[in-house]
Amino acid sequence: MIIHIFSDMATNEIVLLLIAFAFVLLVIGTSMILKKKSVITSHMARKIVHLFAGFSCFIVPFLYIPGLALIISMLFLLVTRLSNPETKIFQTMGDKDEKQTGYLEGPFCYALSINILVFVFAFMPQYFFFPAASIMVMMIADTAASFFGRRYGKHKITLKYTKTTRSVEGCLAMFIVSFGLSLFAFVFFGNWFPNNSNTMSIGWVFTLALLVAAVSTVVEVLSPSNLDDFLVPIAGCFISFFLTIALFPASIGIII
Repeated sequence: MIIHIFSDMATNEIVLLLIAFAFVLLVIGTSMILKKKSVITSHMARKIVHLFAGFSCFIVPFLYIPGLALIISMLFLLVTRLSNPETKIFQTMGDKDEKQTGYLEGPFCYALSINILVFVFAFMPQYFFFPAASIMVMMIADTAASFFGRRYGKHKITLKYTKTTRSVEGCLAMFIVSFGLSLFAFVFFGNWFPNNSNTMSIGWVFTLALLVAAVSTVVEVLSPSNLDDFLVPIAGCFISFFLTIALFPASIGIII
């Protein structure tokens, strides 16, 4: 009986890790093939990886040992850090500034933030909807902000120290999409993820979603473009999580 249980656990972990690994390879491989055939630009290839790769970490609540998800996230972290202008992955999605740093700095920050969130919440997977919201904001809302900012941005926001120009239109897209994604994460993932039977009140869900959206938008505006992929999800996740613990701990089953 015990051997059968351990066998099922091992099978579950292996299957989920293989699925996550195959998914990341598919995303990166697809962007590399499309870039090589000149179907998309380096910027678009970068956005494809940015938009989809992070979903692989959503296996965390379904693992018996959630920390195993770090195998996938750390592989991505190593690949982005060890990349250089001579590697195919850098040639696929590297930008001009990264040629000076010598590696994929933006994607590295993206992977680093996911690693930190996966590591911390691997110890409390029942609350993984907090990082889930912030990771989706990084993947989708940041991409939407970039798209709307490039296409419709007429009112520029320039902060010299960031060496990055944002736009009011891009920031508005960031806020709206971040709010929608956060609302979805707290309502849907908060009930659907395994081991979570504590439902937050609708009022607090809306408050948290607004908070994550506001924090994410402000941090994105104030952050240099090479650091926003790290700062946005970290700030959005931990601020919302610790505020929930401080103000409404019972809403997530914490009795103080």
